[in-house]
Amino acid sequence: MPDDRELKDDDTQSVNSSSPQTDLGRDIERERSLAEIESQLVGESGVDVSDSSSLQPSVQPATYVASSLQTPKKRKKWPIIAGVIAVVLIVLGGGASAVYAFWYQNPDKVIADGLINAVTANTATLTGTVSYKYNNEVGFDVSLDTKGSKSNGSNIKATGSIRLKDSTKIPFEGEAMYAPNGDMYFRASNLSKTMDTTVDTFINQMGGSESTAQEKKTAKTTITNTINPLIKKIDNQWVKISLDDMQEYNKDAKTQYECVQKVAKKIENDPQVANDIKKAYQANKLILVKESLGTVNGSMGYVIDVDKDAAKKFGEAIKNLPVSKEIVDCLESDITQDDLEAAYGSDVQDDSKADSRVEVWFDQWDHSVTQINATSTASVGAKQSLTLNLKTTFNKPVEVNLPKDAMSLKDLQNEIKKIIDANGTSIDQQATQSVASPRQTTAAENRYY
Repeated sequence: MPDDRELKDDDTQSVNSSSPQTDLGRDIERERSLAEIESQLVGESGVDVSDSSSLQPSVQPATYVASSLQTPKKRKKWPIIAGVIAVVLIVLGGGASAVYAFWYQNPDKVIADGLINAVTANTATLTGTVSYKYNNEVGFDVSLDTKGSKSNGSNIKATGSIRLKDSTKIPFEGEAMYAPNGDMYFRASNLSKTMDTTVDTFINQMGGSESTAQEKKTAKTTITNTINPLIKKIDNQWVKISLDDMQEYNKDAKTQYECVQKVAKKIENDPQVANDIKKAYQANKLILVKESLGTVNGSMGYVIDVDKDAAKKFGEAIKNLPVSKEIVDCLESDITQDDLEAAYGSDVQDDSKADSRVEVWFDQWDHSVTQINATSTASVGAKQSLTLNLKTTFNKPVEVNLPKDAMSLKDLQNEIKKIIDANGTSIDQQATQSVASPRQTTAAENRYY
């Protein structure tokens, strides 16, 4: 049977052996509680109140981990929004290119670029129709086909008809060329048809109903015999007017042309000139966009109008450019500053009584003008209407071949002189003597005009 002392010793050992374990647990609990308190203080105030090295990160409570993640969760909304925007931009045109297109296709920029492209282009073509009516009776219809190159010259073809009061149409067909050295060429085609219709109209109007058929026939024969030799000489024949020819009528013609050509070269080769014009336009945007017509066949269309005040200021700005002053200096004997102001639009007419619509179409890539459609009607004194539909291209290859077999202006003058001398009288005198008395002429003229 164990001794009581032994039992006491065993109990004491048992107690002593368990005490260190209990104290260690308490110490751990105290450190854990202290860490929790300090963690809460840091979380609430953002200020650490103790040495962080004494804390164990592993014992931070789960509740504060969740709390600390709440703010980042809110921030994650921005990447979502950015992603949506990116998708929209890609759908609309592709990221940065969509933003670029928004700026590049701004109507004001498109129009400004189109104006500069037209001024600085090395080549250009223009085709289309122009129609004009006066009181819905007389007028003209013209089909144009033009092309030009700064290095090779320009070519203009015109085919159409002139409408008279009695609905008669006088057809015409002509062509003109302009050489880089200043020489000009002209040619009329199908003159026999044109003159035949013109002579018939002239006789019917001047003779009136009181002239007999025989009298009209005689008058037509007289006129035809007079002009036919000239018609045969010049029909479809190029006639050249050189700078030397113009010098006879204007002693300064050659000097002026050479001076203007020098300025033109400067406009062509000096980018500062184009920049000056662009700045003048941007500061005085005379063209207003009234309506956008969308994009059709690669061209963007706008209905435009003119801001008269801005046009006047733009004209004044252009007038004061160094290049404009150089042109005035070249033509000082034939052009005044007032002429230049009118040419540049600073003296804008009041067209408030006119009803106009102007459409201009621009290439969606380089912003060059591709088409112009315009209609205008006015009733100032008489009802007038103008319609034009033109297509244009710029900086595309064009070919202009100047004629080599042209008749000189002096040769043409000599041919006309021969005809007049051979007949001994003018065409007008013969027609009047053969057909109409003074009284009949006046009545016929009243009917015509």
